[in-house]
Amino acid sequence: NLCLLFLAPELLRYLLIHELCHGRHMNHSKRFWKRVARFEPEYRSRDRALTESWRQVPGWLGLY
Repeated sequence: NLCLLFLAPELLRYLLIHELCHGRHMNHSKRFWKRVARFEPEYRSRDRALTESWRQVPGWLGLY
């Protein structure tokens, strides 16, 4: 995904952790978030920042 090139390293790390945790929990249950927190204690703030970061993706990519 080209959008990943524009993420800050800490957000990319969070996104990878998030997706890898779906290998064990295919939902966003409490157990899923507990697992995410094990690897990224700041997951709540990272998740908010990730949502905001998509605004930084240049429009010329034509993805939206």
